[in-house]
Amino acid sequence: MRLFEPFRFSAFGSDNRIVLSGENEPAPVPSLAGLTITPRLNVEAGAAPVQGWRPAVEAVRRAGGRIVLQLSHPGRVSHPLLRAGAQLVAPSALAGRGTIDTPEGPQPLPVPRALEREDIAALVEQFAAAAALAQAEGFDGVEIHAAQGWLIDQFLRTGSNRREDDYGGSLSGRTRFLLEVAEAVSAVWGVGRVGVRVSPWSADHGMADGEPLETFTHVAAELDQLGVAWLHLVEPWRRKASVLGQLRSHFGGAVIAAGDHTPQSAEEVIAEGLADCIAFDAAGLAALVPDAGLRPDAPISPVCSVRGF
Repeated sequence: MRLFEPFRFSAFGSDNRIVLSGENEPAPVPSLAGLTITPRLNVEAGAAPVQGWRPAVEAVRRAGGRIVLQLSHPGRVSHPLLRAGAQLVAPSALAGRGTIDTPEGPQPLPVPRALEREDIAALVEQFAAAAALAQAEGFDGVEIHAAQGWLIDQFLRTGSNRREDDYGGSLSGRTRFLLEVAEAVSAVWGVGRVGVRVSPWSADHGMADGEPLETFTHVAAELDQLGVAWLHLVEPWRRKASVLGQLRSHFGGAVIAAGDHTPQSAEEVIAEGLADCIAFDAAGLAALVPDAGLRPDAPISPVCSVRGF
């Protein structure tokens, strides 16, 4: 199976093409994935949450794997009750759709404050600072979360970015914040250890874009120019209007495909050259165990999982 062939992510190698990508609950998973991507970590959180990953980093290393920290910011997908009363921020003063759990129960997503230019510069610095913390804790790299309705995704898409300055409007304007973050993080790590996660079709929290193919092929081309090591695409693999092929044609680094893949679909996507690696959640990874020929007593790493791409 091609999934079990070695693969190289620019500056570091992986024993196979399997990625464990996490977002929700930590779970013990057989030590099968060549690369583990943690759940998204809010760059505002400071050092303690990053330091809390040290046991998992050590466990993945003992198992011979690689692990990268996923960096994000919620933007409008939060609530003052979760931010010590602080107002939400976003590219534009547009509320997300739906509710969010708070200490006082589910609450509607409130209208955020539109970011000022100095706010944006400070956020770029926060991403760089979090990247430095990850480096100090022994991670192998970082992934920038620009997906599923969080802050960077809010900048990228026309449904959430109505700015009239050079961080909005045109493709280059809406992509500018992501590129500034990627450049700042790469200055810490080097581009060979930095990846970016995107989700062109995600409607989470009311996200939408007028021309997703145009938007995200532009994103892919710009990240290719910067030289980041991988692009992680979250997309239902059965989707007819797939972005995967277009992104592959615009991005020369490694492509990770995520989206309810089975072992069979994963092999097909790799064989067709649409992606280099396939991301699974814990349940999807467990389904691969028989194919890997692992013993029932195979070693276990306390790494994280994501349920449902």
